[in-house]
Amino acid sequence: MSKSFNTRPVLNTLTEGLTLITMVGLTFASAAALASAPMEMVTPVIHQLPTVVVTGHKAVVHQLPTVVITARRSQ
Repeated sequence: MSKSFNTRPVLNTLTEGLTLITMVGLTFASAAALASAPMEMVTPVIHQLPTVVVTGHKAVVHQLPTVVITARRSQ
């Protein structure tokens, strides 16, 4: 009897572990970068844009003719 070794579960477990380690490392790296950089309080600048008025004319709506479709069953 010959049994073949299925590598899919091993590779899935390995990939999930490496993904978890990478995500934890990136989380700690971003937390360290944010903790080390001093944040300066800057007052926000608010720009008031001038009011724009858009006017338009009412479009003429054309009525399309009614279409009647008849179908026959083929023999």
